[in-house]
Amino acid sequence: MSTQPNFPTSQLFLGCAVWAYRGFIGDFYPKGSQSKDFLSLYTQRLTAVEGNTTFYALPPKDTLLSWKEQLPKNFAFCPKLDRRITHDNHLINSQQLTTQFLTRMSMLEDNLGPILVQLPPSFGPTHYQDLKRFLEQWPHQDFELALEVRHPGWWMDAPARGLHDLLCEFGVARVLLDTRPIYASKHDPQASNPRKNQNSPSTLTSLPPSPWCALSLTPNHNSLNTTSPNG
Repeated sequence: MSTQPNFPTSQLFLGCAVWAYRGFIGDFYPKGSQSKDFLSLYTQRLTAVEGNTTFYALPPKDTLLSWKEQLPKNFAFCPKLDRRITHDNHLINSQQLTTQFLTRMSMLEDNLGPILVQLPPSFGPTHYQDLKRFLEQWPHQDFELALEVRHPGWWMDAPARGLHDLLCEFGVARVLLDTRPIYASKHDPQASNPRKNQNSPSTLTSLPPSPWCALSLTPNHNSLNTTSPNG
């Protein structure tokens, strides 16, 4: 399919979970910006983006080609894995769907960043063996992987150590979502959202290589607090 892109190891990639957001017009994007220009405008301002749309449906080939034409060198497009694999199948019996997804995403060529595997809150430590089998079958030599877990059980001592060791074994990045700004608000913007984010701990005792930090930024809010294994 594809070979692993060689992004600069010293480069910090900064991006959002969306580029086609009309609320960016007039501030992040110039006034009067058209939707067809959003991705091109976005790539002039940031160096990475999460392709959230790929979670809901596999984009047609012409859409991938259009995206590719708008991406500059050393820009990382990080597609989210198909929800049929992560949420419907819980990573089980999904090899055909995974191959189909990766074949399509390989059209991004050297702009293809890590594939984001966002697991549902129902995917807890009891699914450890399913996760291990999935990682064993993943073509790591061709596609970098980043994993986000949201079940609170993964932050318990033994499961946390097991997950950390598993990700290090396969060279998988850990996605860290800092939800404190969301839940610190007096008027919780997700209170009525059926898909609200898990209120995950903000302090982790250890991180695997290449962490992926997702931050919700608000004024006067502290940064993500992490400590080393010995800290």
